[in-house]
Amino acid sequence: MPIKLSQASYYQLSMTIYDLLVIGLIILLAEHQRQQKPTVAQKVHWLAGFAYKAYLANVFWAVIWWQVGGRQLTLLQPAVGIIGVYLLTWLSSYATAIGLKALVGRIQNVFELRLKKEK
Repeated sequence: MPIKLSQASYYQLSMTIYDLLVIGLIILLAEHQRQQKPTVAQKVHWLAGFAYKAYLANVFWAVIWWQVGGRQLTLLQPAVGIIGVYLLTWLSSYATAIGLKALVGRIQNVFELRLKKEK
């Protein structure tokens, strides 16, 4: 075999200890953040509520930004094009998810007001 599993780095004790230390540090950081309750964590939590909806809009916006100019920009400046299309896609996807939720909320309010007036 080209790979000896007994010598693979991810099976060695040092790598296992390293992995456990990294997991432990992430847990400590998460616990610290949870206790501090910073506004950044609240905003991230709020955005996380829109993650699946933004994911659904992601391909739609990626194709649009790619066709509008991302392809040409990537040919001229690859890093700028890729990062630009990524950021525009991310922002557009979240804006779509948040905007649609606000629109649906307003429509529901209009119908609720009309129902209250009829009663």
